[in-house]
Amino acid sequence: NDADGNAIPFPDDATYEAAVAAGETLDRDDWRRQNVDRFVERLYRQTKAAKPSVQVGISPFGIWRPGHPAGVVGFDQYASLYADARKWLQEGWVDYFSPQLYWSVDSKGQSFPALLAWWHEQNVKQKQLWPGLFTSRIADGSQRSWKADEIVRQIQAVRAADSPGGHIHFSMKAIQANRDGIRDRLKNEIYATEKAPADSATSQ
Repeated sequence: NDADGNAIPFPDDATYEAAVAAGETLDRDDWRRQNVDRFVERLYRQTKAAKPSVQVGISPFGIWRPGHPAGVVGFDQYASLYADARKWLQEGWVDYFSPQLYWSVDSKGQSFPALLAWWHEQNVKQKQLWPGLFTSRIADGSQRSWKADEIVRQIQAVRAADSPGGHIHFSMKAIQANRDGIRDRLKNEIYATEKAPADSATSQ
């Protein structure tokens, strides 16, 4: 957006027109998604070819498209960002995948457990699925802030999944400040027992 908040169109008129002149048959939206897909695939394959031990991961917006799963509403990254995040996971172009599930367990339009289960269903190549948690929302002074118990419940939901994995906190601010006692609860409850991370290299 510009200084006034107005959207600035992405300047791809010339490149799309050139592609059409060269025989491209995709409409612009699909063509944009194809370009992003090719970038993601190339990033993954070239990174693994150069240094196989490097773990490649992506943390996309937590909703692939509204209505997936049923009842989910919100921003459509597929249509607005031209990001087909589900395809990247299903094609296996990542070692780990961290959808930003920044909603509460009890959210009606963006249910944390429902979205978590849906992403697990899309993970057909059994990559490491580590949902992103909005830990910084704990006691952040906003009307939408939540208590430490919300993050604890989300972690419990992750661990109760059919294919439990890890999770990622965004960000460390709330933990460092021990907002609503979150650091103490993580230390004494959630992370009281050490556990080695799963080996991403074993995923197909």
